[in-house]
Amino acid sequence: MATIDKFDFSINSLGDIRSLKHYNTMVGENWPVVYVLNNDDEAYVGETVNAARRTEQHLANSAKQKLTEIRIITDKDFNKSVVLDLESYLIKHMGADGKYKLLNGNNGIQDHDYYERSAYEDKFRTIWNKLRKLGVVKNSIEDIENSELYKYSPYKSLGSEQFHAEMEILQALEEYKDDENGCRIIVTGGAGTGKRWYQKDWHRFPSEISQDLTQRCIQRH
Repeated sequence: MATIDKFDFSINSLGDIRSLKHYNTMVGENWPVVYVLNNDDEAYVGETVNAARRTEQHLANSAKQKLTEIRIITDKDFNKSVVLDLESYLIKHMGADGKYKLLNGNNGIQDHDYYERSAYEDKFRTIWNKLRKLGVVKNSIEDIENSELYKYSPYKSLGSEQFHAEMEILQALEEYKDDENGCRIIVTGGAGTGKRWYQKDWHRFPSEISQDLTQRCIQRH
């Protein structure tokens, strides 16, 4: 079962973080963990295998010095793949939760499958519920995932089918970028499959494909 420990985000807490022990292991210095830094308005989510050292690095970062507390999430079954996935999970959901403005510049780097991932996803929901009871987040996973904000969150990554669809769109745009007559791309799919994402975020496509062409070529049905 996951454990969440809270510390002041201060140089005075480094000793306590180094000596943090769970599962007969010094998890503060040599264990994969996920952490949440925050003050009343902003938060940052990260992962590390050395919480004490990473905390010290953040304390030396002027952009993070305004943050006031850190919560370290540990579990005896964590490994590097799991904490990368949990980091991404928390960034995506906290970005849509609305309690904090996230300081993260991306949604983490987890983008691969791993052993018993589905079992860990159940554990992630349990961790979220614990964070909710602690007041770190305010909404349920169900409410967040059904919200418009989550659907269009800048932290939400593409699924594999959406990614392949984007690649097909880009290939078509590249093929027709010099065609004066332009082209028409019709994106079809059921509700919730991400059609509106392409229309809303066409500006994410590479700059070498003109924005005018992109606007003329994408039509949502």
